[in-house]
Order: sequence, then structure tokens, then C-alpha cells
Amino acid sequence: MVLEPVVIGRIAEALTAKFTEPTDSFNSKVLFRILFTVLGMSIVMTFIGDVISNGFHAEIFGNWLRNWPRNFVIALIAESIVIQPLARFAMVKLHEAQEKKTTPAANTQIHGQNSL
Repeated sequence: MVLEPVVIGRIAEALTAKFTEPTDSFNSKVLFRILFTVLGMSIVMTFIGDVISNGFHAEIFGNWLRNWPRNFVIALIAESIVIQPLARFAMVKLHEAQEKKTTPAANTQIHGQNSL
């Protein structure tokens, strides 16, 4: 959980900025960010998972080569089809709820000032 914002996220942001233009769409930037984040996290987490489950051993690199492609594909599919759309939907709903809370108060203040 610490690696993503401290290391992988910063690298993903830099690579996204390198491979996209300021005029590119939001969706293209999000897709590049997803790709680079999943790439970095799958590389690191495949290694960490093997070390945690088997400790340091002679076959660690061979296991990584065998397991990483599967982990990358699964994480990419999950992130792009399930996780990101759900997160964006949740953020839209959260912002809508916050806007509803502030809008009546703003309208009340405006109408209250007009009646004076």
C-alpha cells in the first residue's frame, strides 16, 4: 500500500505525461495511468508474493517469469473493467451528494439576501 503512492504512482504519472499530450482526452490519460500502475504493481507484487509465500530461494526469478504475465493480465482486466469504473461511479455519486448539500444552502443565502 505504501509502494503505490510513493514509488509506482509517481513513475506512472511521469510515464503518462511522457506518452500523452495535454490535448489528449481524459480517458486516454486514465488508460495510460492504469496501464503503467498495473505494470509496476504487478512486477513488484509478484516478487513480494513469492518471497512471502516461499521465502528467498534459488527459483525466485524463474517463478517470477512464470507468474508475472498471469498476474499482470488479471490485474489489468480487474483494474480497467471493474475497479476504475466503480471508483469513478462512487466519486460521481459522492460529488453529487455534496453538491446537493451545498446547493440548497447557497440558494437560501441568495434568496435571503434578495428579500432584504
